[in-house]
Amino acid sequence: MNSDHYLPEVLSARTIAVLLMVLLSACSTLPRNTASMPEPTAESHHTREPVVDTEDADRAGAPTSPTDTILAPSMVEPSNLGEEAALRAIALLGKPYHYGGIDLKGFDCSGLVFYIYRELGIDVPRSALEQHQQALRIARDELLPGDLVFFRINRRRISHVGIYVGDNRFVHAPQTGKQVELRNLDEPYYARHWVDAGRLQ
Repeated sequence: MNSDHYLPEVLSARTIAVLLMVLLSACSTLPRNTASMPEPTAESHHTREPVVDTEDADRAGAPTSPTDTILAPSMVEPSNLGEEAALRAIALLGKPYHYGGIDLKGFDCSGLVFYIYRELGIDVPRSALEQHQQALRIARDELLPGDLVFFRINRRRISHVGIYVGDNRFVHAPQTGKQVELRNLDEPYYARHWVDAGRLQ
């Protein structure tokens, strides 16, 4: 075998191997893409009318002891109470609906209100009907973040409640199989079943 031809072939193979190792090493050390993905919108765009929990008004005597430990209430200045409640409601978007639920395992509509305001040191009744009776009535154009919005669905009395978070939107726990979600008061379904609004103090 001619050594003059063999040497370049060997060098070529070694060169290729070295280049491959360098390339592979470079790929393994490339920084990961840390660009944040756009946050999914919490507002639903279903075309079908939503179905919400209509049994809540029967829970006046429902137990108020959660299965999970609730953090000790944190006292919030009254001027910031509503905004804090609204922020906490938004933070719970995506939590599962659970009939009778008042903890992080899941909520029903009034259980969500009960959980948030209890953490803020406010004594709130358990059912939507009782929450409506306790809240100070306010006009819709006076709504502020943290106020409660009430609905009458397939009943003669208050049967559903949500927490207003601003910009005509509210957070609520709708029904079994759904999650805590953000909706708009002007959606035809909610506009049709709207009753009034109230403020907890």
